[in-house]
This record gives sequence, structure tokens and C-alpha cells, in this order.
Amino acid sequence: MVEKIQRIMKKQLSSKEKTILSIAIAVWGVVLLGSGLVLNAQDRTITKNVYSLNINQKKVAQQRTNEIKLKEVELEVNTPLSTDVKDYLEDIDNLDESIFDYLRLDTSTVKISEPGEYTYTITYRKKKYNGTIKVKEKELPNVLLQLKEVTLTVGDPIPTDLSAYINTPLTEEMKANITLDISQVKNNEQKEYPFVVVYNKQTYIGKVIVNNPKPTQSVITPGTDQNPNKDKEKSTT
Repeated sequence: MVEKIQRIMKKQLSSKEKTILSIAIAVWGVVLLGSGLVLNAQDRTITKNVYSLNINQKKVAQQRTNEIKLKEVELEVNTPLSTDVKDYLEDIDNLDESIFDYLRLDTSTVKISEPGEYTYTITYRKKKYNGTIKVKEKELPNVLLQLKEVTLTVGDPIPTDLSAYINTPLTEEMKANITLDISQVKNNEQKEYPFVVVYNKQTYIGKVIVNNPKPTQSVITPGTDQNPNKDKEKSTT
């Protein structure tokens, strides 16, 4: 198009032709200019700025303390006592580890074989802290006992074995924790006597029946005279 316009301009044009040519050039310029703006608008890219925020969590060191707090310890009868002082301390994670080497434990007054409440002591740099140890009775199997009705004859020995009075199967642990009281039972008189069984804080009362011995019956042998004094009677007559 441009080459065509240049060839036309080389020729001698009339004023009318020059006017038309000028208008055509102007229109063409406007068209080219508009196309350029459109292209620039299409080529324009939108840039997004992405910002990242990094948060670093700062670890705060846990503050340690030298304040000693003791536990209230509970254990069953005949349970061995711990010799580790840490087992008697509360909030052990908050204590300064440097104090453990200076702690001294004393449980000499605790009797693990007897139920009760005892005091133990922890000493730290000549300062004493007292705690409590509760020794509880051992929890026994929760079993209801069935008693027997014991029958004796006057003169028979009074049994002392638990199996003679209790019908329920017993473990060795249960036997060790059963109390049998037969102090009221006598074997020299026909009578009913009570006996008492205590197990797991439950009291049971049974009875022992003492009977007189049955009378013995004489045995008669056939052909034997039942009256041994018969000959004497004849002699006297």
C-alpha cells in the first residue's frame, strides 16, 4: 500500500487528487495507530507480586525450680517400698536436676506389713520435708462364703480346719485372710453351738450340732440261754 502511494506521489497530481491522497494517508495513519494501541493493550501483561511471610516460633526455655513438693503415696500390705527419691516427688519435670544429688530419703518408720498411715522424710541441704505413706489392706476376691452345718458326737474332737466349716472352695490367699472362731463349741454335752467366720470384713455365723452317742444293742447268738441264772434257781429250789 505504501509502495502504491509512493508511485502515485511521483506522478504529477491535480489538487483534487492531492486532497484525496492526503485524506487517504491520514485515514490510513489513524488505522495503523489504532492497531498499534490494540496490540500494545493485548501484549500488556499483568504482574502479580506474591509476598510470603515466614513466622519463626521462638522456643522459650522452661524455667526450673528448687521448690520441693512431696507425693501422698498409697500401697498395699507387703508391697516393697521404692528407694528412688524421684518416686516421691511432685512436678519432677519442673525441678532443677542439680538438686537430685542432694536429696536424701528416709522411710525407716514405715511398716509395710501393717495397715496404717506413716510419715516419710526427704532432706535437702539440712531442710526436711515430710510426706505420707498409706499402707492399705490387700484387696481380696469378693466372694460370699457358704458355711456347713457341722455334726459331732459327744467326745469327738472339735475340727480346726477351715474346710470342715466352709463349703466354698478357698484359695491360699483367702485362707490366709479368714478368721475362724470356735471358742464357744464344746464336745462334752449334747447341744447346738455357734461358730463365727470373718472374711473380707464380712461376718458369717454357723452352728455345730453335738449329739449323744447312739445306745449299743446286745447281739444274741442262736442256741444260747438268755438267762444265765437259770441253773442257780433250780439248785436253790
